Amino acid sequence: MKTKIYVILVLSVMIATSCKREINNPYDPECPREIWTPRNFEVIQPPNKNSVELSWSQDIVHIDGFKIDRKVGSLDWANVITLSKNDISWSDNQISPLVLHQYRLYAIAGDNQSNSVTGEITPVFTGVITN
Repeated sequence: MKTKIYVILVLSVMIATSCKREINNPYDPECPREIWTPRNFEVIQPPNKNSVELSWSQDIVHIDGFKIDRKVGSLDWANVITLSKNDISWSDNQISPLVLHQYRLYAIAGDNQSNSVTGEITPVFTGVITN
């Protein structure tokens, strides 16, 4: 009887200690944020456009989407949009000319968010001068 209990105890300990945590699951709060942080973040103003284009790539598909924050000039940071996980670009049409625009992009998974990636631009409006 003692042998059976000992064997069961040893097997239980082996099973419990052999389980590995999945470290690439963004829904796990202990998952390293850098693993699922968006990559290749770019902020540009296309020629002849009065808008700013943001683009990025994402290697991890097990996320809910992306969150973009914006800071214009000396104003506070504000969340401007939450996008689906399939979106890898966004156009900001609410820009002010000759004022610094800063952007932060995060991937989100449940209540968790990745590290942020940042970019900035000072847009210049294009237009036609008429008399």
